[in-house]
Parts: sequence; C-alpha cells; structure tokens
Amino acid sequence: MKTKALLPFMLALTAIVLLGCPTPITPPTDTMVNLSAIPGVTAPVAGATPVTAITETDQYTGTVTWSGSPTSFAASTVYTATITLTAKTGYTLTGVAANFFTVAGATSVTNSASTGTVTAVFPSTAAVPDTVINIAAISGVTAPATGATPVTTITETAQYSGTVSWSPAVSNMFVSNTVYTATITLTAKAGFTLTGVTTDFFTVAGTTSDTNPANSGVVTAVFPTTTANLAAVSDYTGTGVGTLKAVQGGTFNNGTADMTVSSFRMSQHEITMEQFVAVTGLANPSSSFTSVVNGPVQNVNWYHALVFCNKLSEADGLTPVYSISGTTNTASWGAIPTTSDDTWNGAVADWSANGYRLPTEAEWQFAARGGNSSNNYTYAGSNTIDEVTWYTSNSSNTTHTVGTKAANELGLYDMCGNVWEWCWDWFGGYPGTAQTDYRGAAAGTGRVRRGGGWLYDATYCTVAVRNYFSPYDQFNGVGFRVVRP
Repeated sequence: MKTKALLPFMLALTAIVLLGCPTPITPPTDTMVNLSAIPGVTAPVAGATPVTAITETDQYTGTVTWSGSPTSFAASTVYTATITLTAKTGYTLTGVAANFFTVAGATSVTNSASTGTVTAVFPSTAAVPDTVINIAAISGVTAPATGATPVTTITETAQYSGTVSWSPAVSNMFVSNTVYTATITLTAKAGFTLTGVTTDFFTVAGTTSDTNPANSGVVTAVFPTTTANLAAVSDYTGTGVGTLKAVQGGTFNNGTADMTVSSFRMSQHEITMEQFVAVTGLANPSSSFTSVVNGPVQNVNWYHALVFCNKLSEADGLTPVYSISGTTNTASWGAIPTTSDDTWNGAVADWSANGYRLPTEAEWQFAARGGNSSNNYTYAGSNTIDEVTWYTSNSSNTTHTVGTKAANELGLYDMCGNVWEWCWDWFGGYPGTAQTDYRGAAAGTGRVRRGGGWLYDATYCTVAVRNYFSPYDQFNGVGFRVVRP
C-alpha cells in the first residue's frame, strides 16, 4: 500500500529528471527612434495658421508650440517652434544623439541627447508688401480765416498722419489781406507707402492750388487771400490797463474811400501815467500835470508806446507784437531814442500776434466814430464838443483824469480831446480805393496822431482830423491807448 501511494510522486520526479526545468522568457528590447526628419512642420508664412501637431510617424507622435503663441503668423517675424515628441510603443528616445532631429526650412534645429524636445528656429517671415496710399483728400486743414488759430496737424487717417506749417509764419492767428500757403508733410503708417503716389494726387479743401511731387507726401496748399474778420468779440480785462472794449469789425468811409477793419478790442481809456510807470518800470515821462490823478500819460514819443505795448503783452502772457532788430525783447532795444533813429523806425509789427499794440489809423477812426453803432457825430460820442472833449475852451490848460467826460457809442472815453493819441501808421495820403485792414503808408517821416487835445481848439478835435508827429517827438499834449485782437 505504501509503494502504491508513492507512485505518482515518483513518476513526477522521474519526469523532472528526464525533461529538466523550463527556461525563463526574456522580454523584447525597445528600438531606439531613428527617424530624424520630423514631418508636418514647415517654415511659417505670414497669414498662415500655425500647426500644433507633427505628422505622426511609425515611431513617434508630437505636439508643436510657437513663440508668441500666434493665432496666425505675422509678417517680418522670426518664429521658434518647440516640438515635443512622444515615442510609440516599441520605440524609445533614450540613446537619441544630441541635435539628431531635423525640421525642413529651419535655420537651426537642436535637441538634447536622449530627449524628444526639439527647438526649431525659422527664418523671418516675409514682409507684406505696403499698400500705396489711396486717400487723396487731406482732412483737418481748412482755408485760413482772419482771427482764427492755424492748425499744425492734419486729421489722421488709417493710412497717414501729417504736420502743417504756414507761410508767412503765424504767431497766434491769421490776419487779413494775406495769401497763406500750407506745407503739409504726410507720414505713411505701417503697411502703407507713399512710393507710387502720383504727382498732384492729394487735395485740400478751399485751396486755389494744391501740389505734390510723385512718390512724396510733401503737399503745398495755397489758399485765397484772407478777408476781414467781422465776428463779434467781447470786452477784455487785462492786468495793466483795465477794460478793453469790444469793437466788432465793419466798414466806414473816411471821406476818400471805404475802409473795412477786422474786429478788435480797444482800451476804454487813454493810458494813464500810473499805468505807464507800472508796466514799463520807467520814470514818469510826463513833463506836466503830474498831479492829475489817473491823468493820461504825456510827453511820450512813438517809441515809448512800442516799449509799453510789448511789456504789457509779456505781463499778460500774450505774444508781443513789435520787434526791433529781430527781437521782441525790449531790453535788447536799448535806450528809448529822443531823436530820429533808423533802427527804431524800422520796427516790425507781427499782425498775427495776440498781444497789445497801437491802433492803426483806420481802427482808431472807426472806433472813434462809434463803430457799427455810429451816429455819425462830429466828435467821439456827440455833436456837442463840451459833452465829450477836454479842449482849449474847457481844459483850463491842463489834462484831466481819464473818463470824466461822456463815452462814445462803444463806451470809449476821451477819443477826442485830453491828449492826442499815437497810431501805428506812417502818415501819408489816403488810398483812393477801398481797403481792408489798411496799415498806413509804406514809409514816411511822421507817425499819425489823432483826436486833438487839451491845448487845441474844436477844429482839431473831430473824429475826421488827421495829424502827425515825428516818432521821436515828445510833447505834453500827446499820449496813446492800446488795442489787441
């Protein structure tokens, strides 16, 4: 029984001895990736959509990211692709050599050893050809109007921007009787070019001519002669002379021809001794009547008035009108002459400046007559001289405090009497034809004075009487008042 029970064990043992133990199975080894050329990634082209995956191979798949994360490729840009390869089953990246992989069209392709992270740098994408500018009408530049401020830039478009300069030069505002030329310099925006623009392509509204060379954004625009500015103006109060009354522009007849003047503001009173000293810092030049409180400054020559005007402009933060030897700085002019001086006689007025100045003779007469509200009085504000004028019959041989007689239609005092008033103009014959903003003779020996004074009889104190003095003359019957735009 015992032998029979052991029989299966003995048979198994015999089989092991006869057949031996089974050999273990070794798993297969992965093949190293050997496809170096990565398909499906090509050089970027402006406007194209970036790929995000390579073309799959038998050995690997891969994703692609791009520098800048573009949704579409831009022009003139260098892009870098980072390609991340994943080996398929049976393949491995272990053992891959450094810089093994290649990408078509790249300027450089790098990878570290035993890795599938590949950096591919591509050449710059091509530039998109610029579009030739095709907007001909330049916006934002309009015909100059007297009193208006010039623009210095155009209205920008999608294709170009531009600057504007003016000739003759303008300090603050356009003046009448002037042909202005605008030089407009256009600059093309990105994606646009002036190369290919034809001769005289651009246009500007309101010009008599506008020209440009071919392939250029420099446009010359010539405008019609400006006319008088007849717009309503308001009173102005400055720091040194009180109120300047508004004088709306208009036309009157000076007895020879129609004269049109643009709108301006005129000091309500003659400049007083106190104002002159405060503004100029000079000693009171008045030789007489210094005890008259707020009496008109007198014994001033025409040169004194120029100094006062420029200093007052500077005090009010305005652009000075007068220049001598090329400068508006009165400190550079030297001492005020008391004899004829060719340099001072050559003073130049910048009519486009917004500062204080002497009135022209036409402005003075228009204002003295009452402007557009004129009642055609003989004297400024009345036909009865004693109501409005200090003159020889009522002055007691002295000047009087300004504003103590009645004002004229514009609220201006002492336009006739008290003291004569300097004007800008060289004295000369009136033109025989209609004029706009007439500024006197081109040259002469005397500067105009108007209005009569305390020493003179009634015939000298009308709004029509003209007179003149040498610009260096000083007399205790002559003063001035000022105007500004």
